[in-house]
Amino acid sequence: MRSFLCILSLLYFLLPCVGQATDARQFRAWIAEMKEAPRGPFKRVRWYCNDGRVLEPEPYACVERGGGLQYGEWNQKARLLRQAGYQIANVLAVYSEKNDHPPPVDPDTIKQILLERFLIGYDDGWIMRKARYYRGAFQVDDEVLGSQTLLKKLITTTGARQQNYLLLMEAYRLLPQSGGSALATRMRDKATAINEKDPQFERLRAKLHTQPEFTDAKLIREYAEQRGSRALRNDYLKLASLVDQLFAPQSLGLQIRRLANTNITKTFRKKLLLSAATLNDPNASAEIKLIEASHLLAELRENCDSQPIAGQVRILQLAQAIEQTVFATASDLLKNLNSKTRLERLGWLRHTAQAIYGTGMISKRQWLSVQESLDRIETGELTVGEYHAELRYLNRLPGWAGNWLGFHFQPTIQHLDNIEPLAQQFIPARLRGSPLQFYIAVLDSLLQDANRLAGIKNSIFGEVTGSGLRPLNAGLARGRLLVPEKNQPLDARSIYLLQETTTELTPVAGILTKGEGNALSHVQLLAANLGIPNVVVNDSITAGLQNHIGEKIILAVSPGGVVQLAKDDSSWDALLNKTADNVVKGRIVPDLEKLNLTERDFKLLSELRASDSGKIVGPKAANLGELKYHFPEAVVEGVVIPFGIFRKEILEQPVTGYDGTLFDWIKQYYRYLETLSGDEKDKAVTTFLKSLRTKILQTRFPDTFRNRLKSSLEQTFGANGSYAVFVRSDTNVEDLPEFTGAGLNLTVPNVVGFEKILDAILRVWASPFSERAFAWRQGRMEHPEHVYPSIILMKSVPVDKSGVMITQDTETGDPEWLSVATNHGIGGAVQGQVAEELRIHLGTGEIRLLADATSPEMRMPDAVGGLKRVAAPASGFVLTQNEVFQLLQLVQQIKTRFPQYNNPAEPLAADIEFGFEKGALRLFQVRPYLRSQAARNHQYLIELDQSMKSHAGRVVDLSEVPQ
Repeated sequence: MRSFLCILSLLYFLLPCVGQATDARQFRAWIAEMKEAPRGPFKRVRWYCNDGRVLEPEPYACVERGGGLQYGEWNQKARLLRQAGYQIANVLAVYSEKNDHPPPVDPDTIKQILLERFLIGYDDGWIMRKARYYRGAFQVDDEVLGSQTLLKKLITTTGARQQNYLLLMEAYRLLPQSGGSALATRMRDKATAINEKDPQFERLRAKLHTQPEFTDAKLIREYAEQRGSRALRNDYLKLASLVDQLFAPQSLGLQIRRLANTNITKTFRKKLLLSAATLNDPNASAEIKLIEASHLLAELRENCDSQPIAGQVRILQLAQAIEQTVFATASDLLKNLNSKTRLERLGWLRHTAQAIYGTGMISKRQWLSVQESLDRIETGELTVGEYHAELRYLNRLPGWAGNWLGFHFQPTIQHLDNIEPLAQQFIPARLRGSPLQFYIAVLDSLLQDANRLAGIKNSIFGEVTGSGLRPLNAGLARGRLLVPEKNQPLDARSIYLLQETTTELTPVAGILTKGEGNALSHVQLLAANLGIPNVVVNDSITAGLQNHIGEKIILAVSPGGVVQLAKDDSSWDALLNKTADNVVKGRIVPDLEKLNLTERDFKLLSELRASDSGKIVGPKAANLGELKYHFPEAVVEGVVIPFGIFRKEILEQPVTGYDGTLFDWIKQYYRYLETLSGDEKDKAVTTFLKSLRTKILQTRFPDTFRNRLKSSLEQTFGANGSYAVFVRSDTNVEDLPEFTGAGLNLTVPNVVGFEKILDAILRVWASPFSERAFAWRQGRMEHPEHVYPSIILMKSVPVDKSGVMITQDTETGDPEWLSVATNHGIGGAVQGQVAEELRIHLGTGEIRLLADATSPEMRMPDAVGGLKRVAAPASGFVLTQNEVFQLLQLVQQIKTRFPQYNNPAEPLAADIEFGFEKGALRLFQVRPYLRSQAARNHQYLIELDQSMKSHAGRVVDLSEVPQ
């Protein structure tokens, strides 16, 4: 009976997930049907009158009813999809001023509309593939009017400040725009006249009336040649000419002069007119036009927010045309790339980066950081090593652009991915169609040249490559190259191509990722600690990797950043010691002699010192106690539950149906697991862990424990319900010399109420025995039964910023530079969000930007408990100058008061988790920064760096043409 109830309980929890998966499969099937349906997502065409009446599609049906609109009526499947939150089959006309009762609209709805517009263009009409020819479903004039209203609403809602400019640029680009109403009317009238004489022309006539495109001119001419009436040949050609005129780009000079004649500043007007003269000069070289167009794009962005709405719309229109000019001019310049010197190519990078800033794809400080990097290259004699490092820095720009697009669109993309995976192509397609494509091509030529100078040979299956790779962790691995499947566990012996490195990542042999989050997240620190090679790859590399999915490969990443991807064969066996596992494994050896499990009193953080680590509490609590001693105002008080209480309340309890304690049962089960292998062992591990977690979670605390804890909490924090705590795990098997364990175990945030705190304690005690934590830990652990969690009940601090700081440059190991990753809200950076990443010089305070904070959401404490997600600021900035100064002071003090060691003779960098509450520094953790020495000392990986070391001191001549 008990087994039956357990199965019922399991099904109860699984059903919502199964239902969601079923819905997604069904929705995708409906989308596929709509693509092939003659009417797409529509059932029929109706007039929608302003008095509320819905009428048959008769001419002028709503004239006597206050006006109205004619458009397609959604079919039942389209309605159900929209009710489920998928804003598909949008009729933009409903937002126009002709509709007295337009539906409400918000930025999320507009983003879904924009993604649908992308899919329509990217996927041959998408669900409108056949509906484009459904007469009456759309009225192009009304669609344009509706899109103009949406754009103005978006401008009013967001403004053109900071990174919102990118969203406005994308809205203008994707929404249908007027190409001249008189010309459009002539085009439609001409198409109607032809259709009256040639009924076979109906499909093209309907398309020109609903969703005309520049490619329609070609379709009309092909129709005239292949199927059209000879008597109407001139009519067809005149219609094609009207389409050409409708979509022909307006003169840049005309557009610039129109903007110059509006109410703008004299300085801006002067710059506009100078640009118009240059861009319309037939004798101006392509390079001069690139410089002028890039500069103008940046000027348009700088001045957009100060204009009235009509002026902003005109700026967006002009910016679209200028971007196309940059794109076309850059394509011409590429033809002469091989004859250009290093200095000339660097100049092209400078101007193109300015154009990319002008499109909104990078922030102003990112653009300024690129300029500073280029200044460092162009002024002064750089060595090969310095030159190569600066080019690697410039290689960050493509990732920045993708991150800012992700800030605005990634949540919407993830939402639409449930019904249309092609939504994931939006960001790559946009980047390919922007000036970034030229930037990447020029930078790749310079990186290949720099690699040659340095003797570096990054290779992808035998092909040498310059850019597209950014190594994060050194290591050597072999395994099958796989792409993760939804709801399927990862194979620890395989190398995975991931969309992003998530916090829930289980052990794998190696990682190739399109989005690393940030380099200081828990999972990245864990991978670095265990020597798991990890490389960020761009879209061009990813495309090539698709051909090798399922193959056995080798991934090697040297400490200096050389990357090799190769097919696996027997020639690698000697190097890898004939094992299919990752060659680098840290060992976890708990210090059993130090353990004191007889201490069963609650402790205050202020009572603990570093010497208590691994003795009565874990290193987190012990180090926090030490921190509180040295920095009492920066560390809030907490109540700590030592190892001994877990031993007493959990491990020393009897087990029903077993002659012994839970600890005895655990030891016996571990001995049993040692006799198994393969799938049999995997199934037994799953059964064991589930049973152990269940036993922990079903524990009922005795009254003595409850009363003691309640009294301790009230004395420390106040009356029940008046405070909130973070319930944090802290085991004896983390922050060890060869294993960090960062982020493996549970923290329950912002818990309010005594009973909920008790529940959270059990959940945290059970968390070291999750399958993920077990997988990372167990294969490396001796005496696996001796895992003891202590718990920190730490008063919640409503920080508005939080992050991680490593007291060295994580790329070079230089102790004079700090590595800092910060986000707005609670839990910043550690969860893998795209954070503000900085390098800060310890002596001078100089700041080098590595990334803007582009996570679209942040987490804040909820008054009723837990965390709520709210929109993050769109600035990219997190830390202020004063907050940076506080971090610099902290590092100097920690180095003298509380230095970190791997062993008494080996000082290490510190890994510090911090936050700021209204500008005041708060500290949450400090521990040694542990990296895999085995990976960094592996002879093969060291040899990959030897050539670079021998060439690094040579001076680079920028006046040379690269070979």
